[in-house]
Amino acid sequence: MPGRRYGEFADSLRDFQDRTCASAQEEVIGETSWQGLRLVMAHNPTVAAELTATRDHQIQDLELKAHGWAGRLDGQDAGTRYRGHKLADGGVMARFHQAVSEAKLSRIIKVDLGSPLFTPMTSMKKPSLWRA
Repeated sequence: MPGRRYGEFADSLRDFQDRTCASAQEEVIGETSWQGLRLVMAHNPTVAAELTATRDHQIQDLELKAHGWAGRLDGQDAGTRYRGHKLADGGVMARFHQAVSEAKLSRIIKVDLGSPLFTPMTSMKKPSLWRA
């Protein structure tokens, strides 16, 4: 089972990551004890790099969508007319939340559905550290 999904393994995985995975050039395997059970961990840097690139691309696409919707909302507020129904902040937030959920990135990108306005925040260091 992928341990990254379970917070209970976080400390064991963090130790393995720091000691072994950070400098790995090829697949590495380690083991530890957790709640009296044997926990076997594996890391493949090639697969990790591919998954990271895919995730970063998905996040970039979501950022583009969010900024496009925000631009359209701003344009509507300024009086610009667009084809189709007028967008509302709540509707755009719901669309964005659905897009994040479909991309399976809701653990990385948090959408504040209680906010009265849809405003995508630009990232500071990592593209995944922003919320709408």
